[in-house]
Amino acid sequence: MKKIEDIYFASALLSYGAELKTIDRSDTKHQKFLFAEEDLSVFIIDNGVFRKDILSLDAVEALHISNKLLYPPTYPDCIRKIKSIIYS
Repeated sequence: MKKIEDIYFASALLSYGAELKTIDRSDTKHQKFLFAEEDLSVFIIDNGVFRKDILSLDAVEALHISNKLLYPPTYPDCIRKIKSIIYS
């Protein structure tokens, strides 16, 4: 399982259909979201070219950090879902 602390990256994974296994609430200020290690089909923009690719969670995280990952229309809903999980 992969531990994610960034709520926006966790939301991106949810919007692409990644399976959220559990939440580590041992540190209330830094909750960790545990996702199943799986490959995801994602949309990427690289040098002005759009493409779809199947990548590991680590590769998706690198794209998220470099702002090359395109987010599905469900992304804002997933942000709200993650925030409600945190505050519930």
